[in-house]
Amino acid sequence: MESYNSIRELRESLSNKPPEPAGKYIKDYFLKHKLSALSASKKLNCSASTLTRLFCGAALTVDMASKLEKEFNIDSALLFRLEANANTFKAKQKSSSI
Repeated sequence: MESYNSIRELRESLSNKPPEPAGKYIKDYFLKHKLSALSASKKLNCSASTLTRLFCGAALTVDMASKLEKEFNIDSALLFRLEANANTFKAKQKSSSI
């Protein structure tokens, strides 16, 4: 684990890391609650492969966000903010390379 000498150093380190899309946080939530993609998919009425694609970076849909909020009480607005942050970072990276 990295060690930081100041809050400023920590902030600088974090600002250089790309933000994670919502799927990463959803995956972490399921792992924390010992839910497999298969068991969660049954509760969400979707395929396990749909969740796996989301975990791997596929875009979060309105339908999936609604299901996650209803079934697991995961705030859909927060999920879309995470997606927006990740997409904004990617866009800035791409525009700087054009």
